[in-house]
Amino acid sequence: MVRHNILNAHLYRKYKRVLSPLCPCGVEEQTAEHFLQRCKRHDQERAAKWSEDTTPNRKCMEVWKI
Repeated sequence: MVRHNILNAHLYRKYKRVLSPLCPCGVEEQTAEHFLQRCKRHDQERAAKWSEDTTPNRKCMEVWKI
């Protein structure tokens, strides 16, 4: 997965730039995996953009234009 990003888990651990590693959804830490695979706040966008079998690596490549 992507190691550098602007998600809360990374910003909290690496730079202490946010108060918490939690996602704004409040369910778990805002990691790339959570953001791309499980976050309920992004269900509609995920369903519109990717099929269920799209791999997390493919999603990262598309989101962050790798």
